[in-house]
Amino acid sequence: MTPRTKQPRSLLIRDIHLLVTMDGRGRQIPGGYLYAEDGEIQAVGTRVPPRLRAERTIRAPVRRRRTRSGEYPPSSLPDPHAGASRGRDAKLFDWLTTL
Repeated sequence: MTPRTKQPRSLLIRDIHLLVTMDGRGRQIPGGYLYAEDGEIQAVGTRVPPRLRAERTIRAPVRRRRTRSGEYPPSSLPDPHAGASRGRDAKLFDWLTTL
């Protein structure tokens, strides 16, 4: 059995092509960021606050490639519905690493 690596306490994902919040407001944030602590999302927005620091930062720049049909597939994080069977209590870091 391989030892489990220590998960960061805080995570910042920045430069997301299109961040869809799936909250009651259904916001779509082009070029947005997501900040999480202890596996729970704490903030999303358009610009990362200057003093916001995380143990791990992921840059998700847009890489657009044409498909054979000439369309550009969307860049995104994993579909949030894919983890729905794990329940609402699943921690974000665990969910992202198991998909």
